[in-house]
Amino acid sequence: MEGRFQVTDYRRLYVPGGTYFFTVNAAVRDGNTLFVDHIEALRDAFREVRHRLRS
Repeated sequence: MEGRFQVTDYRRLYVPGGTYFFTVNAAVRDGNTLFVDHIEALRDAFREVRHRLRS
């Protein structure tokens, strides 16, 4: 797959109350503050999904 990104198909065991770790990388890293500038939006999105999954 030359010139294309391949996403690994990770599968995880669901454990109630468990913790997941993931890494996010930006295509352009030098001087990019996108994640830092919008960390609250990412946190809010996670809270919303967790809330919906519990309902």
